[in-house]
Amino acid sequence: MRRNGCNKECVKFMYFKVHNEQVLACCDKALAGKKIKADNLEVEADIGFYGNEEITEERLAEMLKECNSANLLGRKAVDVALKAKVISEKSVIKLGKVPHAVILKI
Repeated sequence: MRRNGCNKECVKFMYFKVHNEQVLACCDKALAGKKIKADNLEVEADIGFYGNEEITEERLAEMLKECNSANLLGRKAVDVALKAKVISEKSVIKLGKVPHAVILKI
């Protein structure tokens, strides 16, 4: 338990946004607005795409199980998807040291 009676599930380490009720985008708070460099590639964790609304691990897991498409950036966001069993380690790529996963359900 954390102070205020808040356990790990109610701590919000990630931001999210849902686009057109179809694509769930989520990134770790620490990455929001930053550029990630990997080899000859540079990716920005754009707040316009990933949003700035906080989300708990528990709520993200629920939404991932319901959505048809998701874009996840960062260790915390990807770990939630792994724990919820909506992706496997094979689905995760690394942008430098930053985990990234895309979910497309057909």
